[in-house]
Amino acid sequence: MEIPYSATQYLVPRGNIVPPSTVQFAPVLDMLGVRYAIFRGDPPASIHPAFRGNDYWVLTNSNALPRAFVPKSVKTTTNDREELEALASPQFNPAGVAYVESPVELPAMCRGTAEITNEIPTRIMVSAHMETPGLVVLADRWDKGWRHTGMANPCRFFR
Repeated sequence: MEIPYSATQYLVPRGNIVPPSTVQFAPVLDMLGVRYAIFRGDPPASIHPAFRGNDYWVLTNSNALPRAFVPKSVKTTTNDREELEALASPQFNPAGVAYVESPVELPAMCRGTAEITNEIPTRIMVSAHMETPGLVVLADRWDKGWRHTGMANPCRFFR
């Protein structure tokens, strides 16, 4: 089912406001790097927004992950429904586990960091500093035109 773009304005992610100035979203939104929540009207007295304007205010999601990161573990799942249920679960920890469709041989605990070092509209360069073998997650929308070059640092993705 495809939702018309104009109808998406009514889709509001669920979250909890954590006084004095943060919002806590579903973990899948943390994985996607949703860093801010914008609200209309005036904030409750107990809330101290990161920013306040005329008829709106902003809270920061301190759990938002960066666009490129290394999860601590990787699990293989071949059942789409099972994977979607795991991603939608409030217990999902995107920094702790990434789900893949094809088996990969990695240690039980992966350690490393990743950062975007260069980006233009048709190319992104990610540098990974790994202490163990692992997986780098790039939390961008997948496009069938994406391809990557290089298996060592840095890894480049092209569109």
